[in-house]
Amino acid sequence: MNLYATAHAVLALAASLSLAAAEQHQDSGAFRPEWSVIFTAEQMASFAAGQKRPTRFEGFWTPSRGDVDQFERLIAPQLTQEISRHQTVGDTSLLRVNEYYRQYIGVLDGGVQRLIANGFHSAFVESRRDRPADFWKHELTGAFDGGCMFFHAAYDVAKRAFEGLACQRDPLQETIDAERNGQPP
Repeated sequence: MNLYATAHAVLALAASLSLAAAEQHQDSGAFRPEWSVIFTAEQMASFAAGQKRPTRFEGFWTPSRGDVDQFERLIAPQLTQEISRHQTVGDTSLLRVNEYYRQYIGVLDGGVQRLIANGFHSAFVESRRDRPADFWKHELTGAFDGGCMFFHAAYDVAKRAFEGLACQRDPLQETIDAERNGQPP
């Protein structure tokens, strides 16, 4: 094999490996670390002070990256399962775990340190052209509808226990699910 052929083979192998790694990340059930933010206790106190209604929490604390990493390992399979129950066409999921941005908030609730995940799909972030690209790093984000485009999850830090995950209500999806189950919408 001449030098040209060897170099071409090496480049082809490198491109193939890069493509395989990208596909593996794209198809994986893992979150993208760069798409998360941890709000500090001070930021949360400031957000809460600006609300018209008082918060039901006793206070806030700042989660560590380790707390968040542990929580994300528990959330990802739960979110995958929730998506497969509600956001599919046939056997194909319309959404993937690695397409979500997350905000992490530490709350004190009944004396228990809970870590709350506030998740939203990348399509939501991309649709907010009226905002700076990193608005989600500075503003609490949420919705009252939208199905699995938005989710919330909770984690008891002391017990290292996942406490639940819920997608937002989606009236259209509820109608589709009712029809699938032979129930009136």
